[in-house]
Amino acid sequence: MRPVAAGTTVGLPQVTSTGARITALWQAPLTKAVVTGDLVVGLAAGRPAVLEAISESTGQQRWTVSLPAAEPYVAGLFAAGGVVVVEVGHALDDPAGSLVVTRDVVFDARSGRQLWSAQAPGGVTSLVAGKPVTYAAGLVVTGDSSGDLTARDARTGALAWRSTSPRSCPQSREPEYRYSEGLAGSARLLVVSYQCESEGHGEVLIERLAPRSGAPLWRWRAPLADLSVVGAATQGELVLLSGEAGEERDARSLPNARSWPTSLGPYLGKELLVALDARTGAPRWYERGGQLEEFTLTDGVTCETVHVGFECRDDQSGLHTRPVLTTGRGEGSSPPYEGDGTVGISASIAGIVLSQAPSGAVTISVLPLRGGGAIAHATVQLGDSTYGEAKYKNFIVGAGPIAGGGALMLLRRVDIANYPLVALRVSP
Repeated sequence: MRPVAAGTTVGLPQVTSTGARITALWQAPLTKAVVTGDLVVGLAAGRPAVLEAISESTGQQRWTVSLPAAEPYVAGLFAAGGVVVVEVGHALDDPAGSLVVTRDVVFDARSGRQLWSAQAPGGVTSLVAGKPVTYAAGLVVTGDSSGDLTARDARTGALAWRSTSPRSCPQSREPEYRYSEGLAGSARLLVVSYQCESEGHGEVLIERLAPRSGAPLWRWRAPLADLSVVGAATQGELVLLSGEAGEERDARSLPNARSWPTSLGPYLGKELLVALDARTGAPRWYERGGQLEEFTLTDGVTCETVHVGFECRDDQSGLHTRPVLTTGRGEGSSPPYEGDGTVGISASIAGIVLSQAPSGAVTISVLPLRGGGAIAHATVQLGDSTYGEAKYKNFIVGAGPIAGGGALMLLRRVDIANYPLVALRVSP
């Protein structure tokens, strides 16, 4: 067992629960953590560029590996198909302190063995903001700042195919701190979005690609220049786009309007979410409004999370699958690390911190994504202050399935050094 976080003498917090049983398993100072198989993989807090994998049930270290010393910045980390993909880079010597992704390094999730690495498409011109990368059908697919795509075998790194941006989608060649395309994948579903510019007018081009060849299966265009694909799901046969709308009339041409719940933040008017049918590319529904939300597609449901709560919509209809949940926490509340979420979602359930008492008692609820009510409530007794007098708050920042059934919720505690994760098991 690993009950004590590295660098501290503080043990596991006391947990009391009602409904489904919730127990604390271990704690460890990991950042950018993901659940894959029976492991939790992330960066070791306080140890730059060290990747660590621990058992999700015991907290015992399974493996650790050092990332390239010449590329100390980790822009992204995700796990899929038995591999862990890490985007590494460094800072440029410029007044803006620009950061670039220069390599994709891929590891075997079970052993930590490095399988391959490749220069990020576009080299040092690949600015880190929104660098497109995804996994589909055994391939790691990446995009570059020119709109080109590269697909490699996830296990060997062998080149599967390359493609250039469509000729029908002219793109601005002016240097920008963003990419002109987005990528999303799920099982055998691979989708790319392009932002096209011609004679001062913009539009978005969405393509579903055959993963093994890169050939387009369908295309969808709209005069909505700032949309980008942010998710794809095979279960709900959904492609999700997010960005800003152009003119009001452009969004009105879409079917089945849905409204952003203002309880999650004020309606700003420009934000737009569009759901497409993954089989045909036809629009299903759209939502106006939004507050820099994060998206989770699972169990036929699309969930949008912000610091103060979350909403979930059915992939087919766009209607709410459960009541909108707000916590009452301040809009300025946030967890400490880049990459931390604010709600843990696994399969058909979500875990969220509702409140924190002055005594340090943190109230948690585990809720179904469909229907009302609650699966469990728990109180986790943490310290009554934030380490280092920072302004951060405790959040459930991630989740995943756990062997034997149930779910693993990762609670970021901010009352001790290195802000470790506390692994909470929700029994089935």
